[in-house]
This record gives sequence, C-alpha cells and structure tokens, in this order.
Amino acid sequence: MVAPKQRDGRRWRGLAVVAACVLAAHFVLLGALPQRTTVHVTQFSRFRWILPADTTPMEQSGFPANLAPLGPTTLKRPPTADSITAANETAASRLAAAGPLAATAEYANIGNTAEAPVASSTPLSAQESTALGIDVAASAELNYRVKGQSRGQLWDSVATLHWDQDGTQYNARYQLMSSPTGTRIMTSSGRITPSGLAPTRFSDKGRSELAAHFQRDRNQIIFSANTPPVAIKAGSQDRLSILFQISAILSGNPDLLKEGNTITVHSVGTRDAADWTFTVSKTENASDLAAGPAVWRLMRNAVGEFDQSVEIWVAPTSPHMPERWRIEHSNGDWVDHQLISDVSV
Repeated sequence: MVAPKQRDGRRWRGLAVVAACVLAAHFVLLGALPQRTTVHVTQFSRFRWILPADTTPMEQSGFPANLAPLGPTTLKRPPTADSITAANETAASRLAAAGPLAATAEYANIGNTAEAPVASSTPLSAQESTALGIDVAASAELNYRVKGQSRGQLWDSVATLHWDQDGTQYNARYQLMSSPTGTRIMTSSGRITPSGLAPTRFSDKGRSELAAHFQRDRNQIIFSANTPPVAIKAGSQDRLSILFQISAILSGNPDLLKEGNTITVHSVGTRDAADWTFTVSKTENASDLAAGPAVWRLMRNAVGEFDQSVEIWVAPTSPHMPERWRIEHSNGDWVDHQLISDVSV
C-alpha cells in the first residue's frame, strides 16, 4: 500500500512531464511558422505597389513586362505642336512615295493630326480656255436713260448698271426704276479668270424671280424655271455679264474692232442658252441725245421665229463699256438704253 505523500509526488511528476511535452510541442510549432513579414511601398509615377520586403524586383523576377507599371519615361502625354508637325511631314513623305491612289487611302488614317485640304474654289471646265487677251474694266456705275415699247405702249425711264470687281471676283447689278411691268432687277456674280468672266449665278427679277446656276463642277447650267439644263461652253456668259465680257474682249484685242469682224459668245438666260454672234460695224455716234465721237456697233440678228435681236454700241477707246444697248423681241416690243453718265467707283 502506497503512502499518501508518495502518491502526491508521483502526481506532480506526471503533470510536469505533460507540461514539458506541451511546451515542447509549442516550440516545435513556433519554429515551423514563418517569421512576421514586414512591407514597404515602392512608388511608380501614379501607381503604388505593396511588396514583401524580400520580393525580387519585377524586372528580375520574370513578371510579364507588359504588366509592369508605367515609369516616368514611358508615361504617354498629349502630342505637342512640334510632334504633330513632325508626324505630318513624315506622313506626307510616305504619301508622296506611295503615289496618288495610296495617298488617298492612307490620308484617312492620319487622324486629327491634319485637316483635309479644302479646295480654294470650284474647278473650271477645260472648255473655258481661250487664246483671246482679256482686259476687264475697272469698277464703275453707269446710268442710262431707257426708252421702250411694250404691247404698243411707249414708255420712258432710267436705269443704273453697277459693276464691281476686285481682280478675282465680280458682281454686276442692273436696276430699271419703272416700266409697264414694274421695277426690274438683274444680277450676275462670279469669278474673273484668265479667259474673262466666269459667272456662277444670274437672276432676273420682275414680278417674280428666275435664276440660272452655273455648276462648273458638273459642266452644266441649271434653271430655276425647271427647263432642261444645258452644257457650259467656253466663255459662257449670262445676259448681264455678256456686256462686260465683250468689253474685256475688245479691250484685250483691239484688232477685233474692224468692219465685218465677228464675236461669238454663248449667252445664257433664265430658261435657255444660245450662241450669240455679233458683227462689228462703225457708226458716227451711239446716242440721239447728243453728238459724240464715232463708236463701234455690234449687231446680233435674231435667228429663230421667237428669237431677239441685240445691238451694243461701245466707246472707241478702252475699256469699251456699253454706250448704248438695245433689245428687240419678235413681237415688236423693244427696250433701248442710252448712257447719260458713268462714274468710276
């Protein structure tokens, strides 16, 4: 039989062994766990990456290079004016080497670094070339006394013909103050070319307005009256610009002012067009209002049953502006303009 004191000693030794085993187990477990990890911050431009202290840098770790953060030297910035200019020059050299067809295709891929070239103006037809010299009159305002006959009734009025040009563009405006049909206004506008005037629009307004549009990119003239379009010819003129085109032709080619010579101009109205051929002759004066120097008369005879005859008297010296012009219709109506004053503007 074991004494009580001896039993207590054995019990404490057993507890000590258990405690020792527990502590040993703790030490083993603690030794297997990794040490506490410390972190640091590496900053790349606008990005922050948190890496363990023992992490190998990306460029040495095999980490995909295309996933690396952007550094200051690779950060994309908006293009500058100099870089755009350089890009355009490079693109232009490539286009020149590639030829016109390739240039057209590649141009669309340049993006916003260049703007599409804008045509400075509408291209002229090849029909507008001519060997005649041209000397367009300076800007001026011409005032006329106008007489006429309409349906058997004689009438008298005044009209103003305003001519304005700057060497590249022109505008002409005719206004008849009163007539049996009321006020009448004609306008013509267009460009000045080496071959003379190139109208773009002609309008004739009485009770209503009609117009002719010269679509040179399509080589045709269309009418607001919905009559069939006609083709543009070399030197095509409207019924107002023809006065100044003839002046320019005669000023640039004074040898044309000889008896029997002819001048043909394609004349465009608000409904149709036709070739007008004028024959040159000389008269003592252009007006029955007062005697004046001898002038040249250009006569265009009516061709068809419903055609009109046209007479233009021009001064003997340049710029050969119309001193008088008369139109007679097939029904007997006529209108006659006689110059009373002209002022340079």
